Amino acid sequence: DGNPVQILESCANDEWKGNWKQNVLDNGERLLMALPFAEAGEHSLRLWAVDAYFAFSRIIIYTRPRRENQLAGIMGNQRLPEKWDVFRWCEAFYGRLETGPRPVLYVMAKSAEDTLIKLGEEVQDKAEENRVNPGWYSVRGGRMFVEENGAVRIDAVAALAGSGFAWKSGEGWRHCAGESFGRSGLCLYVRKRQDMAKSGKIPALHYRFECGGGKYTFWMLVKFRDAAAVLTLYSVNAGIRFDRFYLTKGEELPPVDSVWSRHRTS
Repeated sequence: DGNPVQILESCANDEWKGNWKQNVLDNGERLLMALPFAEAGEHSLRLWAVDAYFAFSRIIIYTRPRRENQLAGIMGNQRLPEKWDVFRWCEAFYGRLETGPRPVLYVMAKSAEDTLIKLGEEVQDKAEENRVNPGWYSVRGGRMFVEENGAVRIDAVAALAGSGFAWKSGEGWRHCAGESFGRSGLCLYVRKRQDMAKSGKIPALHYRFECGGGKYTFWMLVKFRDAAAVLTLYSVNAGIRFDRFYLTKGEELPPVDSVWSRHRTS
């Protein structure tokens, strides 16, 4: 009716804020405001979307004390069917989507003092032949790791083979999904925190390899989120995931995932 604009704003702009929990149950949010006193007759009500993605389903003007309601008029038993193929329904509604391997970040060093930085070239390995099955690690751990083209490639999980060429010692080793082989690979980590130094049973990984001799640079592909973690061959702190090791006579960085995969022994 030409009165000053009133702004209705939701406090549930993120999970667990405002009336978020009730909004989930209602499949929407109920915002209320008081209108100026209206005389009998025709009136004009205008809605202005002051933010993007604004949507609404119904407006109710109460001329009497407000009573709880269902807004959309849905009443009675609203339970889902007892037998419902939710996966087939989702596929029909959203379509079939198959995601490829997650991208691998490969970063060139700026100088000899630098190692890895956060910004760099993104390389995604899409070749299916580069994916591996868990059994491959057992086969690989049953043989000597041999230098090829001046480098030795070791996949950490090969230690689960428990052979004379790759084995683990100590307590607490677990395996989980790794970043290697297009994220189809596995890595090792110590899950439970413990005072490993005092126990005398520091978890360790052991590998036998054959090389031509000389000066090597040792690289490790690891991931850890604990700022206090110690980066050593012994897992002094829990949470470090060991994925790969790379020894090279040259000054190059370890190969990206797709290149590493081409040199693996099948």
